[in-house]
Amino acid sequence: MSQKSESSLENLESEGMIPHLPQEIRLNILFRLPVEGLIRCTSVRKSWRTVIKDQSFIGDYNSCAKNSAIENGTQLLLVHGTAFTFEVERGIVSGALLGHEVYSLHYDDPTFLEHSRIRVPVVPRWNICFRVAGICDGIVLLADDVPIYGYNFILCNPFLRKSVILPHPNVTFETHGLYEASVGFGHDAMKNDYKVVMLASLLDELPGSESRTVVEVYSLVAHSWKDPQIAPLIRIEGRARAAFFDGALHWPASRRENNNCCNFILVFDVSTESFRPEIMMPESVRTLVEVKSLELSLSSDQKSIALFVEDADVLQVWVLNDYGRPESWTLLMQEAPFTSLCFMRSGELLLADDLEGYYGLLSQKPVSRERRRLEVTGYGDYTVDSYGQTLQLLNEENARSY
Repeated sequence: MSQKSESSLENLESEGMIPHLPQEIRLNILFRLPVEGLIRCTSVRKSWRTVIKDQSFIGDYNSCAKNSAIENGTQLLLVHGTAFTFEVERGIVSGALLGHEVYSLHYDDPTFLEHSRIRVPVVPRWNICFRVAGICDGIVLLADDVPIYGYNFILCNPFLRKSVILPHPNVTFETHGLYEASVGFGHDAMKNDYKVVMLASLLDELPGSESRTVVEVYSLVAHSWKDPQIAPLIRIEGRARAAFFDGALHWPASRRENNNCCNFILVFDVSTESFRPEIMMPESVRTLVEVKSLELSLSSDQKSIALFVEDADVLQVWVLNDYGRPESWTLLMQEAPFTSLCFMRSGELLLADDLEGYYGLLSQKPVSRERRRLEVTGYGDYTVDSYGQTLQLLNEENARSY
């Protein structure tokens, strides 16, 4: 507990708003309250609001909430499911929802019980629904980029019902022509800032040349994008999901080496805003060309990263046992070509597959290969990420309630 938070609590006690209880009990009372309860407290008295909105208190509360969820086994997963179809008429792509979409929180345990449904901001956008492009410390990054690259990005805290609409990035079709882009989201621990990183491969280059890739960074503190910088000569699949680990964003990437394809992991340090040394993929994956997808996720113990290799015939799941050392890649399982989503804390793998005509979720134990269906079906596309309740964005100047 920070000294500043302790001082704020002493002020409350002196005003008679908190009984003369031992400090540890007083702290536990506040830290055990859910986010909704704390927000209600900010409307009771001005002094309560001052304490709860204090940045030191917010940091302490977030840490306590995270540790409590781990100890009590109440960690959550955010499931975003959509059902839509696309049509192309005269070169124009349009989409329509087939039914609806859902944002639901589920317990990250074998029960996978639904905890609650959450709402996201309703704002003008290019596409029929947003894509969850990343989650960090309770903040969700929504990207308006499927199937059309819109320029709308939103950071939101669903429990606070607060959101920040980002300014448009510098790379647009008007400024740079055709491009493919991927965005990632992470925390700059050095400056206590949250950053959105966009990698864009510029396609309108000279005939026969490889596409240039540029990187631009949005800072929540500055509420602006920095000018694009030249990135290494690489290729990243449009909308590829980035895994945030060890203060860096990780993307599956490829490039040409001696007329051969070379697959590797591109690593971008969010604090220094620079590229770290690349991480080589497993040797058998390094030169794959005909592959449906390469996806990255965190390992089940959250101590390293995992690689999902999916093609028409098989799904391979690799885990980097010793982060940063490519010789430590281990093939965890090889299975039928399901769509892999993420690991659960139990070690089970979350998958998506066609379940009797409805695309639904299932879990599988990597060793025993025991598989079971989960009560989430009826959507055509899914993203699943770890989620924790926090007070982030409570003090953000550019945040608006929704």
